[in-house]
Amino acid sequence: MQNFGMLNDQLIEIDVGSFSHLSSTQTNNALKKELFFATRELHKWLEEHAPVYCSYLDEQIMQL
Repeated sequence: MQNFGMLNDQLIEIDVGSFSHLSSTQTNNALKKELFFATRELHKWLEEHAPVYCSYLDEQIMQL
């Protein structure tokens, strides 16, 4: 939702992140951050329904 805009009557995606050079550390950190936000709702659901898997999800993201 945050990378979209309108140009005339067309919906366009604006994502300049792929145009910048990132070191492998920066790439890994960016991926971890993206996965953290992408799995936030899943994490909330796990906290309520299967809390034992919350730490597993966190571990898998951190192992990247």
